[in-house]
Amino acid sequence: MGMFDYVHIHVKCPVCGHKLKNFQTKSLENMLEHYRIGDTVNADRIHAYTSCPFCHSFIDIEIKVENGKITDRYDVISVKRSWIVETLEKIGKRVTLTLYEGTSSGWKNVISLNLNNHEAIAIHNILKNLFPDLHTIGREMFLLSKDSRLYKVSLEEPESRESDLTCASCGMPLAKEDLKVGRDLLIGESYYEFTCPFCGAFQKAGLKKPINLKIKSPMKKVMKQLLESDTVQLIFYREGWKSIRAFMSMQTSGRKTSKIYGFIRQLIKLRGDIIKESRIGNLPLWMIFWRRKDEHMLFIAIRRKSKPEG
Repeated sequence: MGMFDYVHIHVKCPVCGHKLKNFQTKSLENMLEHYRIGDTVNADRIHAYTSCPFCHSFIDIEIKVENGKITDRYDVISVKRSWIVETLEKIGKRVTLTLYEGTSSGWKNVISLNLNNHEAIAIHNILKNLFPDLHTIGREMFLLSKDSRLYKVSLEEPESRESDLTCASCGMPLAKEDLKVGRDLLIGESYYEFTCPFCGAFQKAGLKKPINLKIKSPMKKVMKQLLESDTVQLIFYREGWKSIRAFMSMQTSGRKTSKIYGFIRQLIKLRGDIIKESRIGNLPLWMIFWRRKDEHMLFIAIRRKSKPEG
């Protein structure tokens, strides 16, 4: 690849709108130097390039130089869209992400999630982080769980169908392993009894349609306000060697937050990780914690956003 230099300039990704700050260039000294707006250079123009950390598209730009100084003006020369962007553009502005489990009789639907393109790219980034050996074919992403079971996440045309079993309080998709089966002796019918892992609501539900009969632990006021917000930001953190750092951020509606968390929760369980959830409802950030088997900590912070961003 050879040596290059860095140019620090703010550029809006022409594909997803993410704010790009760092570019590489071979138009200058190629000594790993760092250049900023206003620096003096021996060039008429600077060809620079980078890969968007959010949508993974490759962007080439030409930065303007005036009177020997780097300006904040630039032209986009070319854009090479990533696999996820090209796939979503073929589907449309909205997409359904469906997680399937491979079985002897075919593929079993585990959970589905209706998203816009920005949300779908963010979930794709989470998938890549959790499963580094993610394999893509067409519109599908294949992955192996810790117990060697095969799963796939399929990008599909939008559909209105939701998960068969959801929390009647917050809309969180629920897996059957979260539930305890009981039987009503008076009417002779079986039912599911559970406490929602997202909002803490205690409920009884039929096998198909959830019925909110009782809330033993009401949702905290802070969380209720977040779920009713038009726009919230989900920030995903992980514990590294030195500190806890954010590795992904996305904007979505508060009403969709619980469903996105449910989808991520299923992916975490596929890794064989032990989920130990706790909530801090009295802080500006509402957090959910879980630990991997190596005891490294991961958590999601949810906060209100005043305006949606790219």
